[in-house]
Amino acid sequence: MNAMLYLSAIPAGLALTVMAIYLYMRSLNVLVDFSILNDCGRMIQMLLIIFVFFPLFDLGANHAVQYAFQPTPEAGYVWLEVGLFLVLPIVLLSFESNCSHRDRHYWACAAVVAGFIVDRLNVSINALQTAMGGHYVLKWTEVASSVLVIAAAVIAFRYAVIYLDILPKAKSTPPAHWIANGGPAAYA
Repeated sequence: MNAMLYLSAIPAGLALTVMAIYLYMRSLNVLVDFSILNDCGRMIQMLLIIFVFFPLFDLGANHAVQYAFQPTPEAGYVWLEVGLFLVLPIVLLSFESNCSHRDRHYWACAAVVAGFIVDRLNVSINALQTAMGGHYVLKWTEVASSVLVIAAAVIAFRYAVIYLDILPKAKSTPPAHWIANGGPAAYA
C-alpha cells in the first residue's frame, strides 16, 4: 500500500509543479520554455499508464475485484478516483492539441492533482469508516487547516519567485496607446 502511495505521488507532484509554473508564467510574467512543461506532461502520462496496473494487481491479489462493482459509496469513490486520476488525464495528455495548448495542459494536470486528492481521501475515509464502524464527515477545522497549509505554500512560493529571482522574468512590452502617441484611435 505504501508503494502505491509513492507511485501515485510522483505524477501528482509533477502535475502540481506544472500547474504552479503555468500559473506563475501567467500571473508573474515569468519566462519558462513551454516544451519543458510538455515533457513533464508526457512523463506524467507515462507514469499514470504504469500506475494503472498496480491497483489492478492489488485488487486481483486480494480477491477484491467484485467489491469495485458493488453499488456502495466506497465503490463510487474508487470509480471517481479512477476517472479523475487515471482515465481523464491519460486521455487528455494523449492528444497533441491538448499538450501544446497551455490551458488544456493545465487542466489535464489539474485533473491529475484532483484525482490524487480523491485517492487519498478515498483511502482515509474508507479506513476511518472501517475502524469506527460508522460514517465519517470532515469537520470544518480539518478542511480549514488543509486550505491554510496549501495557501501558505502558494504565498511562500509567490514571494520566492518575486524577490529571489528563482525564475527568469519575461520582457514586458509597453501597453498600446489608443488615443495619444499615434495609437489606433488617434487616426480615426
